[in-house]
Amino acid sequence: MKLIYLSSNAVQSFCARNPIQWFTRELAEQGDVLTPTPGMQVFFDMLLDSNRLFTQAQYYEKACLVWADWLSGLKPKVQDGIKARLYRNFYPSAIDSVHAWALLVETGLFDACYIDPLTDAASKTDITVVTKDRRSIQIALYFGGAYSQRRTDYKRRVRGKADHAIDVILPASRAPGAGKKRWYETKDFASVLELARL
Repeated sequence: MKLIYLSSNAVQSFCARNPIQWFTRELAEQGDVLTPTPGMQVFFDMLLDSNRLFTQAQYYEKACLVWADWLSGLKPKVQDGIKARLYRNFYPSAIDSVHAWALLVETGLFDACYIDPLTDAASKTDITVVTKDRRSIQIALYFGGAYSQRRTDYKRRVRGKADHAIDVILPASRAPGAGKKRWYETKDFASVLELARL
């Protein structure tokens, strides 16, 4: 799917008005099961349908509708864990992708951004950007904390990694900003921008 552009300021302003609710890691791990469709697919379908951002609660409600039959067969403890994953993992990750795309657009070097939730699930490629001269660059976004790095390493061992994806790390040392969230900055994409300028 081709991602629509929302300005980086608009994304941060939305989260400032609707701060991220962070469920505990322990609770999220209770829901560490394979969902019927990728959680990111639910998010980006909603984004493309509405052409605007939405809250974590709205995202959770939509996922519950999409996965209703599957969820009804799970134990309450697992259902609680899936809610925590939607709030803590999927939603902030999708917001990062939308915000990263905005930062890249605002450099003037890119024409389009594509997101394939199945590719993301299979090989941890979050977004593919297209330069003005029609070259594609794959990007893998991830948080630089120790736990996140261990999870990323595990996922790559199990699922594989796109051969040409550029890793862009959100530094764990960066202070939370708008919406109780750490944010990528344009400088974090230096290797992507350098490749785009070739």
